[in-house]
Amino acid sequence: MVSHYYDPEPLPKAGELARALQARGHDVRVVTGLPTYPAGRLYPGHRLGLRQRTVLGGVPVTRTFEVPYHGRSPVGRAANYASTLLSLPLGWPRGWRPDAVYVWAPPPTTVFAARLLAHAGRMGRRRGPRPRVVLDVQDLWPDFGLLAGLLHEGRAVRAMRRVEARAYAAADRIVVPTEGYRRAVLARGTDPGVVEVLSNWIPDDDAVPPDPREVAATRTAEGWDDRFVVLFAGNLGNAQGLEAVVATAAGSDPDVVWAFAGDGTERAALEAQAAAAGLGDRVRFLGRRPPSSMPTLAGAADVLLVHLRPSPLAEVVVPTKLNGYLAYGRPILCALGGEGADLLERAGAGVSVAPGDPAALLDGVARLRALADEERAELGRRGRAFARAELVRSALVGRYEAALGIAPPAATSEAPGDDPSASSSASAATVTTDADRARWTELAGGPLAGWGTVLVTGATGSIGPRVVAALREAGVAVRVLVRDPTGAPEGVEAVVGDLRDPVAVNAAVAGCRGVIHLAAVVHQRGAEADAAQREVTDRAARTLFAAAEAAGCERVVLASSIAVYGPDGELHEGSPLQPATAYAEAKVAAEADMRRRVSPSGAPLGVVVRLATCYGPGAGGNVTAMLRALRRSRFAIVGSGTNRKTLLHVDDAARSLVLALLHPAAAGGTFDASDGHPLPLRDVARALTDALGRPRTPHVPAAPVDLAVRGLAAAAALAGRSSPVDPRLVHVLQSDVSVPAERIRRELGFAPRYDLAGGVRTVLAAEQSTRPAVGQR
Repeated sequence: MVSHYYDPEPLPKAGELARALQARGHDVRVVTGLPTYPAGRLYPGHRLGLRQRTVLGGVPVTRTFEVPYHGRSPVGRAANYASTLLSLPLGWPRGWRPDAVYVWAPPPTTVFAARLLAHAGRMGRRRGPRPRVVLDVQDLWPDFGLLAGLLHEGRAVRAMRRVEARAYAAADRIVVPTEGYRRAVLARGTDPGVVEVLSNWIPDDDAVPPDPREVAATRTAEGWDDRFVVLFAGNLGNAQGLEAVVATAAGSDPDVVWAFAGDGTERAALEAQAAAAGLGDRVRFLGRRPPSSMPTLAGAADVLLVHLRPSPLAEVVVPTKLNGYLAYGRPILCALGGEGADLLERAGAGVSVAPGDPAALLDGVARLRALADEERAELGRRGRAFARAELVRSALVGRYEAALGIAPPAATSEAPGDDPSASSSASAATVTTDADRARWTELAGGPLAGWGTVLVTGATGSIGPRVVAALREAGVAVRVLVRDPTGAPEGVEAVVGDLRDPVAVNAAVAGCRGVIHLAAVVHQRGAEADAAQREVTDRAARTLFAAAEAAGCERVVLASSIAVYGPDGELHEGSPLQPATAYAEAKVAAEADMRRRVSPSGAPLGVVVRLATCYGPGAGGNVTAMLRALRRSRFAIVGSGTNRKTLLHVDDAARSLVLALLHPAAAGGTFDASDGHPLPLRDVARALTDALGRPRTPHVPAAPVDLAVRGLAAAAALAGRSSPVDPRLVHVLQSDVSVPAERIRRELGFAPRYDLAGGVRTVLAAEQSTRPAVGQR
């Protein structure tokens, strides 16, 4: 981890992520500057020096030299940033070989030092890729400098924009906190495929209601017992535009207290403004408070205020304090507009007004004050529930692992007796995380052990066992429909019968609250397979949907496929359906039937999840075929290899289906599911060869290959035989399919655990675990 700022500076994300990853079994090292923020002075107990090593919270930390400064001078800021940038490479831990380098920005130039550290980490490796560099963009630089009045448009700013664009290009992945940030980063010419939106989290403990006695004591100690308190907590800087809030206080009722908890460059000016206006105790500056005290202090307030100076940036940012306010469980007055207001509306936790407008602020306070106590309490409860489901660290850290390309150690380590590659069963430890189960419980409104029975079809395939394992781990009762009872997963109720038999299907769905339908004909070609698609993937599915509707099921999830889109290109849920195979045609027909079904409540019965190309332990398909061919040096990239592929690990596929089953907002929806990182075929091949320790894949011209394959097919047809090379497979390898699957992340909060590099490691680990030891062959 490389960061300009780190604990004990009051910018906690880098430290929290380091400790969270360490707690999940990863080996984490931090390289950072000296602690000087926000005052721009060296913290007590630290000294200027080129390199200092320590351990904070169990994480080894190396600090390197920086020029202490945090003020309004561009020259001082530049000296501070440049000194840290030049010294950070000195912090490389000797002998350290990281798998990924996480960069917390601001400033974005820190990524250049991270690249040097990543290259240093590659030294001594005979094989394997350079560590992935992931840049976490927290400031739109230099835009925030312009907003704060530190910079002005001109040559210097234009030069900074060029540096910013190069910083983004230097990262392998970029994560941003909002869609507005993503648009701004893309406007710098960044590849859309490398940018991902990941909300800033809040500590799980922040969403725990504080002790009411401590809240009451705090209210009394602050002198707020008979007052209506509006609390702003955070940085008192220029970007916050808080002079408008002090001006608002001058026009508010005398019994309203406007409290500011925090510090910053504008605090002295705000205090002077309040004193000049003679506001007395109507405006109070509480100073910095320990983070651990904030839930209680916030609980003692009546309203929590978030405010930014009006600007285009105020429309795209969501200050982390808004996430924290939601967790604190108090009504929120949001003076942001844009994405901040959208977030508050989604949570249903307060009132939004225009920023920088005292009249609007007064109106917002009046609207909240006019509510009954119970109505304000309900706003707070909604905010806290939303934060627990969407914003706490435990719900998001897995998504950061996926962005970093590091599999959770528990997902690749083998417990005694486990066989992670088996296709008929899956260890629950390889499928879900504690965050998954906590979130599913939140969505279900209580323990899943009482949710009801779920029928899973296709439970003996490559994804079905993972779905069964995930449900069982969460405590859900599972039933499966199987033709052979000996193949049923252990610990579930098995109904023996064929999906094409209405009697068996009716028996299977009876008494079920939900259904996850996976059964289909896959990895087969030819006329017989095409007929089976129509019979099983289409007609039998419709029989199941009709039976589920008649039985009063509440939710049916259909595992469909991105193959329904057909043509190449950037694809999403609104793209036209142009199926090119019998399998895809059958899925389109099944989807259409699903959409006309309703649940007992009158809501849509079904949810369609279109899965990307799946791979993983025990799974077949194109990735497995490529691995097998690469081992035998019998694979070549046809053409340039720039055509993209969209993939999904089988464990993530299972998690997406369970999420679609439980999420209230999923009803009637259609969602693509992928790992979110469509890759050029050459990068797919490179990830596989790196994992195998094999030489890079050769390229062959496309035209001669196409001609040879067609010739083989024609010769085989004349001889009455099947071609040894299926022309459709060659077409698949040359197709360009990019499905970023943004909707399932945005609306359901789906967070894949695996990228291709991490996912392939699970495949190889599973193969290793099942390989006979020497002397047992």
